[in-house]
Amino acid sequence: MKKVMLLAVVTIFVTASYGQSKNFIDQNYIEVEGFAEKKVTPNEIYLNIVINEKDFKNKTVKALEGVMIAQLKEAGIDVEKQLKMSDFTSNFKKYWLKKSDINQMREYVLCVSDAQTAGNVFLRLESVEISNVSILRIDHSDREQLKKEVKADAIKAAKEEATLLAGAIGQEVGRALYIDESRTPVYRYSDAMMVRAQKVNTGFEFDEESAAPNIEFEKIELQATVTVRFELK
Repeated sequence: MKKVMLLAVVTIFVTASYGQSKNFIDQNYIEVEGFAEKKVTPNEIYLNIVINEKDFKNKTVKALEGVMIAQLKEAGIDVEKQLKMSDFTSNFKKYWLKKSDINQMREYVLCVSDAQTAGNVFLRLESVEISNVSILRIDHSDREQLKKEVKADAIKAAKEEATLLAGAIGQEVGRALYIDESRTPVYRYSDAMMVRAQKVNTGFEFDEESAAPNIEFEKIELQATVTVRFELK
């Protein structure tokens, strides 16, 4: 679900210029600041999974990896597409520097599409004592398109406000003379969301008949502010 909020703030009501400066536009104009906001539910949740032989007795990384993959498949994960090994270069360097077994630790990144699946993964891996699992980040697959949409909404908000104000004094708004989008669109989520999600890694006991932990992510927030100068007729 997407929630959209539009708001326009008038920064300069009406300015008429008569050529006193070469930087002024030689016609009447109204300048407004348009603001728009979207809130979307993240559909890319990246989990970091670490398997270290030192944390287990008489179990190899290969065997533990097999157990992990079996649990992920039971959770409905497409392992080939959603699970990737990470930090291989770092482990390779440790191998040459310490002359240790490169296979004694492996790190993976798993991408899931919703909080319920993330909770199920935490639960299943905890059940086989793979508890070194954390949330790396959240994102949305349509991030760039959403940024474009929120900027367009900000311009529309500016046009609506300019039209309203011009109409109040019996005038009309013409074409846009100037558009400034120098403010970088905001794309963020709150720290509170991450803290609440991280708590899933502790504090519950596995029960095969119980549902996955109920994790809720705060929506990703996108904001854009655009300054637009319209011709005033």
